[in-house]
Amino acid sequence: MAGAAFWESGVSGPTTFSNGAGDKVRTINKTYADHPWDIAYVDGRPLPGECEVLDGLTEIGIDNKNPDGKDGSAITVKGYRPGPFIIACTVWTEEQADALQSVIDRVWRRPKKRAKVADVAVSVHHPALEWYGIGSAVLTGMTMPRPGRFDGSKVVHFKFLENVPPGKGKRQTKTAGLPDVVAPLKKDVQRPSNAPPVPPSKNRSNLGPGGPLFTPVNGGG
Repeated sequence: MAGAAFWESGVSGPTTFSNGAGDKVRTINKTYADHPWDIAYVDGRPLPGECEVLDGLTEIGIDNKNPDGKDGSAITVKGYRPGPFIIACTVWTEEQADALQSVIDRVWRRPKKRAKVADVAVSVHHPALEWYGIGSAVLTGMTMPRPGRFDGSKVVHFKFLENVPPGKGKRQTKTAGLPDVVAPLKKDVQRPSNAPPVPPSKNRSNLGPGGPLFTPVNGGG
């Protein structure tokens, strides 16, 4: 619940430095990160501190059947399988901790009996998730705050399962066959005029018992 005691990390809140002319040039320990890869959104709300996506997995269902007494197997693709992923949130100031607690209070709740997925799914956003078109997930668990990767920080893991409702169309199954194979070039294919010379070790005329043919200095035979 909101109002949990802060662990006194020894780090103050956002601090802005100025140059000699009084211009604000840099702010450290911001509540929210500026770089898009350091911030994530859950249920439309930004997570404070520094965020990253861990242990993400997207996959397709596979049925691998091996007929008795025969070599090989029949690999059948059985549609897309939503996968798990983690959003890790690291905080180290009291302002960040309060902001994180506010998001937790909103999105972490005990599942209701017979609740529909639409009732417990939330929107999620991070560039790593965008790569695979993931924008909705069910929050399945959260870790207790534990020491982060640097002194004074704490990290919390939001554990998700991607939300992809089952399609209403035709079943998405397909058995894999042999792919098209591009044949290698034959050895007697004419070399381009601008191709580099053949290395001595690959030139068959240099590999005889007598070695390379001797060419007189004056070019005579």
